[in-house]
Amino acid sequence: MMNILDGRHFGLFAASLMQYRKDMNVATPISAKNAAEGATRVGHTVCPHDCPSACALEVDINADGRIGRVRGANANTYTAGVICAKVARYSERIYHPGRLLTPKRRRGAKGAGDWQEISWEAALDEVADAFVKAEARHGAEAVWPYFYAGTMGQVQRDSIERLRHAKKYSGFFGSICTNMAWTGYVMGTGALRGPDPREIAKADVVVIWGTNAVATQVNVMTHAVKARKERGAKIVVVDIYDNPTMKQADMRIVVRPGTDAALACAIMHIAFRDGYADRDYMARFADDPAGLEAHLKTKTPQWASDITGLSVEEIEDFARLVGTTKKTFFRLGYGFARQRNGAVAMHAALSIATVLGSWQYEGGGAFHNNGDIFRLNKSELMGTAYADPDVRQLDQSQIGRVLTGDAEALRHGGPVTALLIQNTNPVNVAPEQRLVKQGFLRDDLFVAVHEQFMTETAEVADIVLPATMFLEHDDIYRAGGQNHILLGPKLVEPPETVRTNLFVIEELAKRLGIDHMPGFGLSARDHVDRMLKVSGWGDFDTLAEEKWIDAQPAFEVAHYLEGFGYGDGKFRFSPEWATGPSPNRPPKNIGVMGPVSQFPKFPDQVDVIETADQDHPFRLATSPARNFLNSTFAETKTSVQKEGRPELMICPADATRNNIADGDIVRIGNGRGEVRLHAKIVEGARPGVLVAEGLWPNKAHLDGEGINVLTGADAVAPYGGAAFHDNKVWLRRQYQASEA
Repeated sequence: MMNILDGRHFGLFAASLMQYRKDMNVATPISAKNAAEGATRVGHTVCPHDCPSACALEVDINADGRIGRVRGANANTYTAGVICAKVARYSERIYHPGRLLTPKRRRGAKGAGDWQEISWEAALDEVADAFVKAEARHGAEAVWPYFYAGTMGQVQRDSIERLRHAKKYSGFFGSICTNMAWTGYVMGTGALRGPDPREIAKADVVVIWGTNAVATQVNVMTHAVKARKERGAKIVVVDIYDNPTMKQADMRIVVRPGTDAALACAIMHIAFRDGYADRDYMARFADDPAGLEAHLKTKTPQWASDITGLSVEEIEDFARLVGTTKKTFFRLGYGFARQRNGAVAMHAALSIATVLGSWQYEGGGAFHNNGDIFRLNKSELMGTAYADPDVRQLDQSQIGRVLTGDAEALRHGGPVTALLIQNTNPVNVAPEQRLVKQGFLRDDLFVAVHEQFMTETAEVADIVLPATMFLEHDDIYRAGGQNHILLGPKLVEPPETVRTNLFVIEELAKRLGIDHMPGFGLSARDHVDRMLKVSGWGDFDTLAEEKWIDAQPAFEVAHYLEGFGYGDGKFRFSPEWATGPSPNRPPKNIGVMGPVSQFPKFPDQVDVIETADQDHPFRLATSPARNFLNSTFAETKTSVQKEGRPELMICPADATRNNIADGDIVRIGNGRGEVRLHAKIVEGARPGVLVAEGLWPNKAHLDGEGINVLTGADAVAPYGGAAFHDNKVWLRRQYQASEA
């Protein structure tokens, strides 16, 4: 509220402002009276996008009912008034001239771009009819509702599961993003929670490991920089290249991709060797510190140097800094876990905090995600009472294999012949893109896509349905990277011809004869209200007034000072990789995945990654760009202008060795395919490491094929996931910049 008045006259207007807050949170449509008076209102909501931050937002709503400025909410103690630039310019997205506004039916060949506008009634009738026909031919499992995190709103994202369970359609194993990271963390702690992420600001050392926070989690940097300004804290960044977060670091640790566990082991080796290890703490809170110490005897700095590319001095300096600083906060990201050894790497980095006893201190410990603290009961929303454990579960990451008839991917069942897709763009974001495209172009496959823009997935659909954006519907959010449950109420009226995700699910339920089942027939507001009540978090109206709920548990719980999440309260240095806990374990009909038998008893470097070889001498990472979020924002003019074009980052030594100059067109490839990009010569990566930033559309590339042509969909041990940053490739110059 101080934002609105710039801190002036607060006492005079305090009473009226309290009522003003309540009115804005309800977010009713702008009235004719307000419009006539030229009023500008401020609405409170939440960024819905696939990001750990879930920033609390303040949105100016102009008298004409359109949004204006979007900014971070100062009153939210995690967002702290700071949001990323791409969300700050959201008016560019919501009023984009290319936004989908009417339902469309394909007329010509798939992908040819020949569309006929149709009514909502006709479109939904055709979708339902296609599902009925698919079920009649091959059984209910022929239909696969497919979704992900294009919105993180619980109602608009997860209602599709209620339709799935009620109809016994094929299950959805959501593996693409979090599995390796979550599994590695929970294998150690026994729970998916950690220290209050706002404690970053109270740390004396902040270690940002495997996440380009400046580009992807700006609030992490907000609190880290605060610690540096107010406490003189040091910021350490561990990553594979000199990205924007690395540029903010006091200590830069640039490792080869897939070698983070080796670095972590050497840090712990030094901690035991030099007396930094807190033996009393480990005796109380860890399973086998003596076994770990014995195992680490050979994991010397020289051993790790040979693996990571770091010098012995860099490793020693890093270990000394964290070993002599009690209040060290390890902020562990997702990026370094997107390797085939990612779960082991996460567990190894996490284990450092336990060896050092960092958990005991405010501003200390290791944080990855707070998923366990929110306790939102979504059983009615998702229709879990209808879930049948015998229905097959199909792996999201293997959609290319599923749609091209791979027997293992199909769990040795029948084909998928109908898809409903919400909140995701697999024809751009899924690995093994050539298989994905081949599958989507099948003549016998019916695809309905509910989207905001004509994405590359929508372009190969049979029916395209226009979707609302987050400011145009009610929903509730929880923030894995912070500690709040937040309300995202409807703030503006959507275009008359677009509909919410929930509307589509409800209308299909009517046509498919399941709308009488519990959970159907409720509005988004009803779902939020009932979810809050059954979860013990109040109700919709209370949250509308308060805007968010701080769900952070007590210090002793967050820091595991009452014991870790296992029955004996002990941190696991030696987890059971094939049977241990994970927030997203695959169902029995999938089982344990990948080469689990090669995973180590204690933290160690395990080379199940795609190691460079004579034919593929480079390692490729597909890192996020600052102005895109997965495939979202790649449609907005400013984001595209700021990113420029798809490029391949190459270090000078590799460029010289391969006779490549800046701007040259190069070709990279492996057994999955090949892609052409422009070369960008950059300092700050290890030789042999290539980086392609940003998930550009396939069609933005020179040959119409994007970077995910090169990424694999083989299931990662132990519980699945997509190893997007773990690819071996060859590199060749094709044209000089002057010839291109």
